Amino acid sequence: MTLHTALKAFIIYSTYRIENSKAYVHLYGRLENGESFQSIHTFKPYFFIKTQDKIKAEALLTQLVLDGELKLTDGMAFSLEDTNAINFDGEPMTKVTLWIPGDVKPLRGRFEQQLIKCYEADIRFTTRFMIDMGIQGACTITGAYKNGKPGSGQPQRIYHDPTIIPLTEEERETYFPQLKILSVDIETTMDAKQLLCLSLYTEGFGKGEKEKGEKEKVEKVIMITQQHPNGVVAVPDEKTLLEAFLAEVKKVDPDVIVGWNFIDFDLMVLRDLFRKHKIPFTLGRNEDEARLMIQTSFFVDSKADIPGRQVLDGIQLLKGAFIKMENYKLNTAAKKFLGQEKLITGEARHEEIQRLYQEDQQQLAAYNLKDAKLTYDVLFAAGVMPLTIHRSLLTGMSLDRVNASIASLDFVYLKETQKRGLVAQGARGSDAESEERIKGGHVLESKPGIYKNILVFDFKSLYPSLIRTFNIDPYRFLDKTSKRYKALKEEERNALIKAPNGACFMREQGILPQILETLWKNRDKAKKQKNDLASYAIKILMNSMFGVLANPTCRFYSLDMANAITHFGQHFIKLTAKRIADKGYEVIYGDSVGKDTEIVMNENGTIRFVKISELFERTQKRTSDGKEYFFPPSRLVLTLDAQGKSVFKKVKYVMKHRVQKKMYRIFFTNDHYIDVTEDHSLIGYVNKQKNNQLADLDRLIEVKPTDIGKRVRTIITIKNIPRSSIKTRNYHRELYEFMGLFIGDGSFDRQKKQNYYLHLAGGLDSWEIITKVLVPLKEKEYIKNYWLKKKGDICINGLRLVRLFNDEFRKESKKSIPAFLLREKQEAICSFLRGLFSADGSVLFRNKKPIIKFTNTNTEIIKMTSRLLHLVGISHSTFSETRKNRYKGKESETISKHIYIKDALSFREKVGFVINRKQERLSLVSKNSTHRRTIKNYDFDLSKVIKIEPIEYRGDVYDLEIEDTHRFFANNVLVHNTDSIFVNTKKDSTEEAEQIGKDIAKEITAFYQQFVEQEYQRKSYLELQFEKTYVKFLLPRVRGSEKGAKKRYAGILMKEGKEALNFVGLEVVRRDWTALAKKFQTELLERVFHEKDVTGYVRDFIKEIKKGTYDDLLVYRKSLRKGVADYTKTTPPHVKAARKLEKIDGDIIEYYITTEGPEPVQKRRNPIDYQHYIDKQVKPLADSILGFYGSSFDDLVRGDNQKSLFSY
Repeated sequence: MTLHTALKAFIIYSTYRIENSKAYVHLYGRLENGESFQSIHTFKPYFFIKTQDKIKAEALLTQLVLDGELKLTDGMAFSLEDTNAINFDGEPMTKVTLWIPGDVKPLRGRFEQQLIKCYEADIRFTTRFMIDMGIQGACTITGAYKNGKPGSGQPQRIYHDPTIIPLTEEERETYFPQLKILSVDIETTMDAKQLLCLSLYTEGFGKGEKEKGEKEKVEKVIMITQQHPNGVVAVPDEKTLLEAFLAEVKKVDPDVIVGWNFIDFDLMVLRDLFRKHKIPFTLGRNEDEARLMIQTSFFVDSKADIPGRQVLDGIQLLKGAFIKMENYKLNTAAKKFLGQEKLITGEARHEEIQRLYQEDQQQLAAYNLKDAKLTYDVLFAAGVMPLTIHRSLLTGMSLDRVNASIASLDFVYLKETQKRGLVAQGARGSDAESEERIKGGHVLESKPGIYKNILVFDFKSLYPSLIRTFNIDPYRFLDKTSKRYKALKEEERNALIKAPNGACFMREQGILPQILETLWKNRDKAKKQKNDLASYAIKILMNSMFGVLANPTCRFYSLDMANAITHFGQHFIKLTAKRIADKGYEVIYGDSVGKDTEIVMNENGTIRFVKISELFERTQKRTSDGKEYFFPPSRLVLTLDAQGKSVFKKVKYVMKHRVQKKMYRIFFTNDHYIDVTEDHSLIGYVNKQKNNQLADLDRLIEVKPTDIGKRVRTIITIKNIPRSSIKTRNYHRELYEFMGLFIGDGSFDRQKKQNYYLHLAGGLDSWEIITKVLVPLKEKEYIKNYWLKKKGDICINGLRLVRLFNDEFRKESKKSIPAFLLREKQEAICSFLRGLFSADGSVLFRNKKPIIKFTNTNTEIIKMTSRLLHLVGISHSTFSETRKNRYKGKESETISKHIYIKDALSFREKVGFVINRKQERLSLVSKNSTHRRTIKNYDFDLSKVIKIEPIEYRGDVYDLEIEDTHRFFANNVLVHNTDSIFVNTKKDSTEEAEQIGKDIAKEITAFYQQFVEQEYQRKSYLELQFEKTYVKFLLPRVRGSEKGAKKRYAGILMKEGKEALNFVGLEVVRRDWTALAKKFQTELLERVFHEKDVTGYVRDFIKEIKKGTYDDLLVYRKSLRKGVADYTKTTPPHVKAARKLEKIDGDIIEYYITTEGPEPVQKRRNPIDYQHYIDKQVKPLADSILGFYGSSFDDLVRGDNQKSLFSY
């Protein structure tokens, strides 16, 4: 053994082993002297329980030992030790220590079965060790070591229980490890079954940047060949190549192995070939084989586990650093960051590789080596390799986990709780509810138009600033149900910091604000030192913290705490906009339904069901953006209040405007849907079965049509329509029941001009109907007589009854439910429904669940029945058959429509059946109905969305502003109406505008210092920054509408005296638009901003498209997010194109739209459909801009608009 002085060490890889029933932590890494090392430490797993549970826990542990479930080691299986630590509620904690890490999880399950809550039992064993040792990516190591065996793959030094010391703050500021990065690339046959050659490239050590005169530089190609090309290691067969590769890796001893699409292709191919040749896949620093975790999901990255080393994929590194690219091919990245290209490019490169292997192996070797070198160079030129190391040092995460934001905050926060003697709760599982109601940041409504000298303001690190300003912190957060909150006196509660959403925080310094304060100072230092990578790493961590707290799988997740941040953010953005507007400046950037949408009105006590367009009587106000407003004097519309009760509220205004934007039809059944614009919010409901923590009304969230299915699948719909006025006719119960029976099974006398009779098809139930309904009606003199006809039908006469039914229940020779029933008392409506369902209803049980259904072919009867069910508060849905009915073997012209009762218990209690055989089945309905239990106290229903599809829509769309609630029921569905700040100074001088910007930023920041001190008695860390000035600026409309688009704009910035066109969110910067669209939009905006001719440009551009001038710009590029065969429900164009390829290379499909549909670039056989590109790629972009000048694409093409666009 050799002793050595202290050396700084960077941790590359951590794991543990069990030896002699004891656990040992193994750390691998690189020392500051350049040597690799392994450090072995004895350590025991532990977690915490409340001290009050100690006796119960000890009894359970003892029993587990007696049962043999916990094994003895050195005469002991566990220990229980009282500590000075407390949990967040201030309760004393006891430490539970075991021998084997694998015993913790099952023991935690046993404890929780006994209601013994476990704390920090979910922390990974090696993570626990590093938190306890203060290792945050690196440490100082001192102790005896032995040398590893050269060439064996073992590290150069192996320590046993050395002394570990955390780096000091001063050391952390200057320390950066020298790591050895090895880039690997393979070439195979086209089917990837045989290896042709393999290349390795490294430039030795480097402090995050390649140094000239590199140490231990390796440039090597190993090829299966008999030709011996220059500089190539020639081997006779595949097995020898693999063995040579293995030996080379052990010789180089890299800390990190990198490649491009490395895990999903190169490593997977290599693993399979190692298995084929029965060679152990031991690429690491011990004898354990490397393991691959290949993921097929688009959203989850594949992983590789090579003991003692890390494997990083170039594509994942670029994406993880938030670097946006057109695509993530190596050639694209090499051109962007190096100005170089691969030696072989294009779609036929696979064939070219095979040709080179046969004809020019020297060139193939050059190609193979250059791919490895390009990967290496890109990772350093883009800065992603050193950035990843910085992030590891900052968060304590291994290099392959620096993007794990939840784990990063967990590590940093738990390190601080340990210092304070605090113990945190266990983390929520990965299956925790993720559809919670986190309120988003406020985005001010934009005012579309073209402007001059627009100022852009932004808060410096808004969410981190709010966390610091208002002490938002998991430990200092006081849930109103917590013991800490309940223990406070009233004056203590009043002294808490209260967020706009009601969340409360203690005033004592929080852990998270302190972490942010440290990060903030370190970032400022990094900026001063011009260490951009360190600064960026800190920024990523700081900005991730809100997202982590808002993630239900986070240990410290709280809905109220997460919403406190966003509510504060909304509050200050709105307040800022108001103060700027109060100074006389215009803030320009900070929803609708179809015209046939039905709403529910209360008109002087009468319930009316009307189309939303009927509310708009006349235009009383017209705005410049094309919206028209009507302000009704007194209109009450059905909505839902904050207590979940349906109420009628006043309509403040009705708004309409023309629409050309996307419209969606949202289906709840095939017969119930709503048409809404793409930006209109519906009110969804978070599934209670996934998370039982939320209160019922906290589950209501706003959701856009395109978000349904991602966040929620269930939407709030009507259950109950309240009535303030009843106008009853006070008929007897049996008459209301007869009305229902007649609508279902009755008919008028068709034989006479004058109707004297009514007919009822009673069938087998005729005598029961006579006994229960007709006999009482005869006694009460509603009918004169009744008799059974030969076929079992009942004939009824009596002038009083017949006249009533002819006058009220007949419309255009068809049966109709009369409107007076809508004003009837509940008992009368229920009696009518009882008769109706007895006639045309059924009840059966499927899987022990009741199915109560009403069937009719008359749409109006179905609609009126649904309204009556809403008036008595019975949940239901409607749907239609898809095929026409058949009668006596022939198809009729009718289609059956059904009403399905969702709340069977409510139906049983309120309605029921006249007929005994149906009522008896109804009596089997359980009182423990899930539907009733879930929302029994509220007036809303839950309806699941089954389909969403875009629709063609022409004409006006409408919206309502509702007093108090800002939401209303439309087609029975509850809908809702109505970060950077852009300011129009209305100044012609850019210099004058910029001075205004500086003054505003300074004044607002100073105002908040005073405001926060006065309102919250806190120091404000809010800083409004004046970012830039757009000399010319465009805020487009939402495509096809008059409403401003959010987070989409373009403008001209002045940089060093030169103009620069800047785009945000427009097609120019989006990958799903063709290069043609980007070229057209860029040039069009240039011309608009500089008031150049647009008409001629557009016409000429169309001509050039049709001539084929821009064919190379017409390629669509779209990612496959799953296997081609997995697209079953829909087949998008890129999938259709992909299916025409014999071999799919990568996840990006490039294709044209031809006259015969989508075709891949490699196999286009038909002419390009130029009109498609004009209509879909050019016209929408032109119209979004030309509309500001009263023109359109069609006008320019036809030549209808002779007036110059800029002649105004």
